[in-house]
Amino acid sequence: MDDAVRIVSLSRSAMYKAITNAFCYPNEEWFAFLRERTYEETLGAARSVLVEVYRDGAMLEADVEAYRLAAEEVARAPLDKIQEEHFLVFGATISKECPPYETFYGCSSLQQNNELSKISGFYRAFGLEIQNTAGERVDHVAAELEYMRFLCYKEAYGVEHRHEAEQIAICVDAQKKFLREHLGKWVHLFAKLLKQQAGNGYYGTLAELLGCFISCEIEYLDVTPEKLERMEITMQSSLEDSACLSCGSGDVSGEFPQ
Repeated sequence: MDDAVRIVSLSRSAMYKAITNAFCYPNEEWFAFLRERTYEETLGAARSVLVEVYRDGAMLEADVEAYRLAAEEVARAPLDKIQEEHFLVFGATISKECPPYETFYGCSSLQQNNELSKISGFYRAFGLEIQNTAGERVDHVAAELEYMRFLCYKEAYGVEHRHEAEQIAICVDAQKKFLREHLGKWVHLFAKLLKQQAGNGYYGTLAELLGCFISCEIEYLDVTPEKLERMEITMQSSLEDSACLSCGSGDVSGEFPQ
């Protein structure tokens, strides 16, 4: 039983990582990662496990395959082509059509800094280092996905090394709470808007995968987030310099090797 739990947690972590990296800016490092054979193998291995675990596993399998084919096509094209698509979808500044930031969804301008502090608190509770230099804001979709990736990996590590049940339960509870209070509240709307903006391109398939995967996670963890149905566009310059977490950085304590 423990081994089954570990495998599922690692597979969830791998899926979170794949989607996290997909939302990072497509630079040379991102492009090299996408072209690695291990990326496709890891995505395939995670899919094979999760389709048997999630109630909507068949839908996830279809969305993973569609994304895999789109990523394969991107990997064969010049880097500047996907950079152009990224610009057309997200713009040079914060997109007004599909901003990838939690606090632009159902959150007034007065509430935004408070919500950013709450998100940062989740990260700090597990020793994640918040960076104020290069990187993305703490409420960027990639940062929130990366946090969930870390929690799933930490859970698997705890199971494998036979940590106390209470320690493992803390990881699971954090996953549920963060999904219920943050990621699960806004991502379905973001994914819908992103799909409308991106169409059938690479980011369109990514939007469908994101929406399906988070829906599967909500059902799997048995949580009921309040799903936001509106977006607040309040472009505050003060938020541009808010604390950020480098997406995909995996800044964790040495106890959890990657």
